[in-house]
Amino acid sequence: MSKGRFSRPQQQGQTKLSLSHEELSLLLSGIDLLQTRRKPWHRVVTSDPEFSA
Repeated sequence: MSKGRFSRPQQQGQTKLSLSHEELSLLLSGIDLLQTRRKPWHRVVTSDPEFSA
């Protein structure tokens, strides 16, 4: 990977970045994450083992 080739969101003083596997895939495909935003999807968190992945 060439220096300056990939752009990633970063906040001042931030040393770590957490990406979902979808965001990592987009970043490695060359998609500029600075020009994207997450949609406010509603996700229900459950402790029921039947619904866990």
